[in-house]
Amino acid sequence: IYTALPLEEYSVSTLERSLKLLFAIPRERRRLILEQLFAVVACWSEVPPSFLSWAEVRSAPKQIRFASHSHSHELLSELDEDEIVRDVDYSLYQLREISSSKLLCYPG
Repeated sequence: IYTALPLEEYSVSTLERSLKLLFAIPRERRRLILEQLFAVVACWSEVPPSFLSWAEVRSAPKQIRFASHSHSHELLSELDEDEIVRDVDYSLYQLREISSSKLLCYPG
């Protein structure tokens, strides 16, 4: 049984240490760990979804602008040039399928 604790119960330093440990793990292993973590979190009924669906993006008021930031959510500094180009291009492609956005927000 998993219990979601309010974020206030975690100190910022604990979260920062956890993130440093996570990013010290090789990329492929880190991806597997995160997939398992997200699968567990998705089972928590009290955790609301944190993503907009493509339908919600399409129907958002024009005053709200969406920007691409990458497809895989990897730190771009950890990728080689070809991986960066593929990742960012695909993210922009997906967003342009439903929006006229040409914005890029540099990730992490």
